Amino acid sequence: MIRLDEETYNKLIELSEKEGFSVLNDYIVSLIKKAIGKEEYGLEWSKLKSRIERMVQDMVNKQLSVVETIRRQIMDLYDRIDDITNQLNELRKNITDLQAAMTQYKREKQVTRTRKTGIERLREEKVLFESKLSGLRYKDKFFSYLERMGAIVIPLKGERVAIDPDFWEEFKNKLFNEINTNNEEIIREKLSPLEYELFLRLREEPLIFFDAKTRRWKPIGSLRYLK
Repeated sequence: MIRLDEETYNKLIELSEKEGFSVLNDYIVSLIKKAIGKEEYGLEWSKLKSRIERMVQDMVNKQLSVVETIRRQIMDLYDRIDDITNQLNELRKNITDLQAAMTQYKREKQVTRTRKTGIERLREEKVLFESKLSGLRYKDKFFSYLERMGAIVIPLKGERVAIDPDFWEEFKNKLFNEINTNNEEIIREKLSPLEYELFLRLREEPLIFFDAKTRRWKPIGSLRYLK
């Protein structure tokens, strides 16, 4: 049982009438229900707010996890790009080295291909004076090789001379059969520059002489190549 002073009681009567209640008890019950309803609403909102905060935090954490995953993937991608870049640089270096090696190989192959054997050189140059063979290390072996290959090798003072057989036969025919003078100018005209150089060396030795009676050049001694 609730005890009210007269002033409060009269105030409640006035309010209940304004609210349309004919019975004071009904008005008081209404006030109590409203008060209880507000308290329940306050409790429900507090729970809802806490739940929303948890949901929001869960969503934020989920998004942060996604962001962290993407960040790690990007870092991993950067690492892979660095690895690929290093591999490409290494590949470029290997290609450059391979190209250099191929160029060197082709150059050496070309040199090998264009390098002539001793007998090929003799066939091309016709006469090889030992004094003009600079850089030749094994000269004895070289001239022995040429002689075995059919070259004419004549020992001179201080050197040897190797002569292509065909060139030698043509030279002997001119010198011993066609030239009938010891006039220097005429001989120079009848012989090629190389033949004339060989003629001077043979005369200087001397391995040839001019026979004034027969007016022919003849070999001196028994050197078989001069006959």
